[in-house]
Amino acid sequence: MCMWGKPTGMKFMRQFGFQCVFARDLTEAITRYAEETFNPTRGTLEVIALMERDLAPSLSMESTLRRTGAWEGDPVLDHVHLAPWGRFFGSSVHPIPIQVELTCRHQPGTELRYTLDGDEPDAGSTLYTKPVKLDQTTTLKTAGFRKGQRVTRTSAATYWKFPPTPPPPDVFISDLQPVRQWTGDTKPHSYAVRKPARLNRSVDGNILSNRDYKFAKGIGVQAPAELVFEIAPAYKRFVALVGIDDECMRWDHPDGVKQWPQWSQPIHGPTSYRISQVVFKVRVDGRLLAESPPLFNGDKTWAIDVAIPDGAKLIQLATEDVDNRITDPHGHGDWLNAGFVRSLPG
Repeated sequence: MCMWGKPTGMKFMRQFGFQCVFARDLTEAITRYAEETFNPTRGTLEVIALMERDLAPSLSMESTLRRTGAWEGDPVLDHVHLAPWGRFFGSSVHPIPIQVELTCRHQPGTELRYTLDGDEPDAGSTLYTKPVKLDQTTTLKTAGFRKGQRVTRTSAATYWKFPPTPPPPDVFISDLQPVRQWTGDTKPHSYAVRKPARLNRSVDGNILSNRDYKFAKGIGVQAPAELVFEIAPAYKRFVALVGIDDECMRWDHPDGVKQWPQWSQPIHGPTSYRISQVVFKVRVDGRLLAESPPLFNGDKTWAIDVAIPDGAKLIQLATEDVDNRITDPHGHGDWLNAGFVRSLPG
């Protein structure tokens, strides 16, 4: 949890007379990144120094447990930071070309080694000596080594190259009637209310919008959801732009807070705001033909352009939440300018 600004954070605990201390080796700030000038490791160290100055002293949890005899093991627990941010739970979409920096504050002096082909890094993998430049969609995996032995866990992040925007469809799928549609039940303790898909509107009935760009055609859904349409023989390609609707960046209930991070204000009733991460999938007759990367609120739309096999009968448009420790379920996804092209390119 946030140790500072949340209602359960140290700032408010101190106001009620609690004496606080925090474990600096368990502290990890999610901060900004600027190539070769500022990365998450530097951000965390600066945040720790700020908390030590203004809030409370820190201790090393590892040293404390060893000194008291509560822990004598030596498991591999630490990880390598990748900037732009990425670790076990994945990362947001970053435009390519890009360069990635690796740091490891808990294991100073280790050799950082990495792979770009999806393999697990080992002592013979490429040694990190300078930022890694990427110009194609790539999964980078990295770990720290000392004397040939791995001393960190493996960290991984996928960096995606945005595909070109497809041409507009000849037939908008939102002008057709689905043969089947489904919206999943909301999870317990979620502020979301189950909402069916809407044609040519967001799931809340607003104009479709992504990063303030408005769209007249498309389908708004609440994840998880699936819509199935028939494919006419003349349809040769399916095209779409997919992303999180801007309404997930706003509170839609008059009793809700205007914007985060003012979490200490009360919330009465449902609200559509959530930190979303959603994947969009296109299947034709059950076969997966396209899949977007995990898209967060505010990410640029991802382009989909797939050829439809001869004799295909049904197309399935699926929208799924990503199981992510920092996001909420039931994001509002949009299939924008989605539809069928009657002729092949060229």
